[in-house]
Amino acid sequence: ITSNEFCAAVRAEGVTGCGATGWGNLMFRHNLWSIPENLYRVVSYRTAEKIVLDQLCTMNHTWLMLSEEETLKVAEVFEKVMAAYAR
Repeated sequence: ITSNEFCAAVRAEGVTGCGATGWGNLMFRHNLWSIPENLYRVVSYRTAEKIVLDQLCTMNHTWLMLSEEETLKVAEVFEKVMAAYAR
């Protein structure tokens, strides 16, 4: 499934803060990457690109402050959503 589908399903279960946007691109393609291209080597990036562009989900940093009980509830939602897509 795509990160958009996953995050939509998680939100439908009442969990907020899940986003389907990550870094937006592979690190070496960012404008902030200041190393000249001839000083680094990228052999294969297909898997990384698929993850970053299609499968990466980000979580709001406030999730780090959830109680253990709330964290377990979020994990249960993730488990439920992934189980539904595993069929």
